[in-house]
Amino acid sequence: RDGGESNRPSKQHKPTTSKQHITINTNQSQNKYRYQYSYLFLAITKGIMSLTARETLFEDIFEVTALNPDGKKNFENVNRIAATGSTYECDLLLDINCQIYSIKDGEKISMALTSTLNLDGSPDDHFSYSSTVDRNETTLADTYDYVMHGRVFDIDYKKDSIVVIAASFGGLLMRLTGEQKHFSNILPDMRLYVLIKKN
Repeated sequence: RDGGESNRPSKQHKPTTSKQHITINTNQSQNKYRYQYSYLFLAITKGIMSLTARETLFEDIFEVTALNPDGKKNFENVNRIAATGSTYECDLLLDINCQIYSIKDGEKISMALTSTLNLDGSPDDHFSYSSTVDRNETTLADTYDYVMHGRVFDIDYKKDSIVVIAASFGGLLMRLTGEQKHFSNILPDMRLYVLIKKN
């Protein structure tokens, strides 16, 4: 009898189930993947924001307050619009080829300044141009009505952190006046696009 008793496993040495251990490992694994997904999401978001930052230099909705505010037209096919931004309260003077695109006093327009037309934010070739039809691809220009390519030829820093950006688009001029913090991505001699659509 003593021998038989000695062969029985005692309660102290009875094998325990691994449920609790498995649960702990599962939770740890879930937490691990949750952290990995969080880092991946942050990386993707940061990448998208970075692309957007490189692509768009400035953007706002403007209300046209006057056509040819000087009271005269320098060229028959050109209208100079004066407009005020609704978000950043910037003042805009911009020459428009009125034979191609008509803007009336009191209308609202969305205007963007970008360094590239590529949707992925990749740099544009500013020294040789091919239309979107020739390239057979969609670009930022497809979402706007009127697009011009030009160069920043002057940045004038005024008092109280006011800056005046002057650019030329093949002889059609733009003057954009506002707080310096809104134009931090715009640099002297920069090649850029102005894109416009009616709101």
